[in-house]
Amino acid sequence: GTDKQLRKEYIVVGASLDGIGMQGETCLFPGADINASGVAAVLETARVLSNPQYRPKRSVLFVIFSGGEPLMRRDLAEAGRQIRACGCHWGMVTNGFFYTAERQAELLRAGMGALTISLDGLEPSHDWMRGRPGSYSRAVEAIRLAAAQPRLYFDVVTCVNQRNINELDNIYNVLCDAGVPQWRI
Repeated sequence: GTDKQLRKEYIVVGASLDGIGMQGETCLFPGADINASGVAAVLETARVLSNPQYRPKRSVLFVIFSGGEPLMRRDLAEAGRQIRACGCHWGMVTNGFFYTAERQAELLRAGMGALTISLDGLEPSHDWMRGRPGSYSRAVEAIRLAAAQPRLYFDVVTCVNQRNINELDNIYNVLCDAGVPQWRI
């Protein structure tokens, strides 16, 4: 940024590479916009702002996210601390399988402020979609942990498909019982 004070503040322009397809023979990855539209928007914004006539007062950080389940990273809390040290807020989207009370406490200490947990249906549908028995119960436990944490901006996302469309009312009830403040479908 050009302003001596404001250059310490960052505007983050980011997008996520969407996935669709299969991992091995068991895990289905549903995608939203598999056309890279978010990435294209970030790249176009970077191109426009690279013109010398644009001189923002704040620093601009361009980020493209990719890579699947963030809780697989052992260094996630450290990465989060580094992001917060730059003055940026951070959060994540997870399937909840590895989200425990201990991990939640660690990530909150690292400055995590937002969390989305994916729930792809009731137990048979969710476990089928994730390709892993027990995924549903782990996701619901993660949802309960997150919903009980007032410091988090928290929601649940469900990718609607032919297998779970008739389960939406029951999923809604599960989420209400868990104290979920927001649900995106």
